[in-house]
Amino acid sequence: MIEVIDDNDRNNSILIVLVDVYNEYFLGEQIDMKALLIDASEQHISEIDIESEAAIPAVIGFDTLEVDEVSPGHKLYFDEECFLRGSKGKFQLDKLIPISGKAVIFGLAGDSLTDASLTIAELEARVCYL
Repeated sequence: MIEVIDDNDRNNSILIVLVDVYNEYFLGEQIDMKALLIDASEQHISEIDIESEAAIPAVIGFDTLEVDEVSPGHKLYFDEECFLRGSKGKFQLDKLIPISGKAVIFGLAGDSLTDASLTIAELEARVCYL
């Protein structure tokens, strides 16, 4: 959390803010990001908070991840072996090959993951459950 403690001492306040930013971004302290979870078995899309890219396997249920860019500024993460596992439910996003199980969409800023800016309604219009 970034917080200015002393408004009267501007230099000290700026230093506190910089230390907090450094701790969050470079030391791996928890930074929640907004992502969209597609659950093919439930035929449902929901917004979730996720700490980092390292937490994706826990959300999807497997650690063999495949990544696809689904639109400028958005990446889709899903289980690379989803069809071999016989995961329940399938969906297709735009013209990508169908995917089984769960997938997560993040925003992308350069090489860094960020909040997904797609809305659930925008994504629902692009997803077809099979």
